[in-house]
Amino acid sequence: MRSGYVVVAMVLVTASSLWLSPVRAQVLRTDPSNESIASTVRSHGLAITLSVPKRAYPEGSLVPTTITVRNISHRPLGVLNSKCDPGIETEVLNGAGDILYPPAFRGQFEPNCLGRGPVCPNSPGLCLKPGKVLRISSIVVLLGARIRAEVTRATRYALSPLLGKPLTIRLTPSRAERVRMIPTSNNTFVARIYPVPAHAGRLYYASALTCYTGEGISSGGDPPGDWASTTAKTLRASFKMCHKGYVWQFVAGWIGHPAVEVRM
Repeated sequence: MRSGYVVVAMVLVTASSLWLSPVRAQVLRTDPSNESIASTVRSHGLAITLSVPKRAYPEGSLVPTTITVRNISHRPLGVLNSKCDPGIETEVLNGAGDILYPPAFRGQFEPNCLGRGPVCPNSPGLCLKPGKVLRISSIVVLLGARIRAEVTRATRYALSPLLGKPLTIRLTPSRAERVRMIPTSNNTFVARIYPVPAHAGRLYYASALTCYTGEGISSGGDPPGDWASTTAKTLRASFKMCHKGYVWQFVAGWIGHPAVEVRM
């Protein structure tokens, strides 16, 4: 009994000493520029959310965005979504509200005009049933500080563009990537892109070639807004059949870094 009493007394003293000597909490501060941001607007039965991974990027960067479209109504709704006329896309705006992107450039080629998904009855658009979600990820060239989502409602009688609430991105100073154009044999050019400063990852690009053959115009490439990627740091184009001239244009860069645009 006596030893038990001593143990209890020690516990009480220890607890009292802890109470009199509070522990200082450490506050971990995070860089707010690395936090993701999003905006949501509800219109015509749809909830449209635009999100980006960070709130600050170098000006002219390639930035990944995600648009989430949810049907919050009680009936199926048509949403336009094809490569010919993308009805769900992220737009980059200047201070006056003018659209700076898309596209990355204007090509003369025909895109692949295939739709994506089932079509609603009496509607040319993709069918979104009540409660269902459509999520579209895309890359934009951050030519301005404001971005917004645009979603086109498709009915039997009309196409109605719905505009999301703009997000404001803090633009930081940037240095564009360097490009070296290297002519090779057989009328082929190689574009070597040098990241500034040096960084790794996949190189994303949109490229188009217009070839004047003397018998007409041949053109092809990536539809503006569709980005290909490679682990290499080079792009290549052949002008072998372009007897009357050519135009090669591309935009290329790494995610989170300024892109470079070339037209030749």
